[in-house]
Amino acid sequence: MTTMTSGGTLSKVAATVRGIKLGPSQRILVLTATVAAAAVALFVIVVASLPASSTALSLPWVVWAAAFAASEVLVVHVQWQRDAHTFSISDLVLAAGFYLAAPRDLVLALVVGAGAALWLHRRQTGVRLAFNIAQYSLGGGLAVTVYALLSGALSEGWSWVAALVAISVSTVTADLCVFGIFTILEGRPS
Repeated sequence: MTTMTSGGTLSKVAATVRGIKLGPSQRILVLTATVAAAAVALFVIVVASLPASSTALSLPWVVWAAAFAASEVLVVHVQWQRDAHTFSISDLVLAAGFYLAAPRDLVLALVVGAGAALWLHRRQTGVRLAFNIAQYSLGGGLAVTVYALLSGALSEGWSWVAALVAISVSTVTADLCVFGIFTILEGRPS
């Protein structure tokens, strides 16, 4: 334990910590660890105890993981003038999972399935793979939480609104995480 002495030991330690300059790689590691810690905390504290929808099937989470893996491999490419965009259809699997899977199983399947596709098909490794898995985990956890909260508040005929908002939360979470990476790499938000 550090205590204040006549020489100002605590303030010297604080100045040393403040003086540490992290490079982009270290800042990306810190961002990845932060996103992963938030995802794990959300999963343990909230998602693990969320009840399944009344329409949930008793499919093993591995089936959902295979669906998420396939959705990351079978992407949609859209060419518009000189720009090309690639879209994963994992949001469709996630939306179906809101109705047909237990929240805990759905997030676990998303992480394992998408992670496997990123590693095996897209050949991602290291920090890039860890970051993508962390942001999928956080986005999936937030999505099932938002869906559970909103679908409980809305009548059954309006649960599609809860699903739409939950998917939007997942998408915005991923976008903010990627924005964080670009901000670190470019040295400023743009």
